[in-house]
Amino acid sequence: MKHVVIILVAVGCSIAVFLGLSVLDMDDLLKGELNSIKTNFGSTFFDCAKTFDELNSLAKKENSKENLITALELGFDMYDNRCFITVESWAHKSQNEQKIWESDWKNQSYLNQLYLEEIPCNNFQCQSIIDKLHDDKKKFELMKNR
Repeated sequence: MKHVVIILVAVGCSIAVFLGLSVLDMDDLLKGELNSIKTNFGSTFFDCAKTFDELNSLAKKENSKENLITALELGFDMYDNRCFITVESWAHKSQNEQKIWESDWKNQSYLNQLYLEEIPCNNFQCQSIIDKLHDDKKKFELMKNR
């Protein structure tokens, strides 16, 4: 009977070690896959803080057609990528964080949600503002392609 118990304990320990090593290997495999995903998508994530800083830097430069086009492009990129909606998650990464908090960022967030049609406009004034934004973007695209 002792031999059977010893064999069962040995088999049980072997299975436990095997499962433990399998879990560790799986953990390493998952970590590797997650790092790969982060690397692959890292270049496609839009950097709102960097774009805001570029836009802020551009505002300090001379007024020219090129600077206006770049500013409009950066602004619409921020709207298209939900930057004003997610400002609380990226503002601390900006070199101009204080300017963000001093701005009317809550209103910008609301406007960004309206622009992306994530929330509906409830009145004519709201709809006219959103229509103007969309018209401005179309005009910008035409101006940019000239």
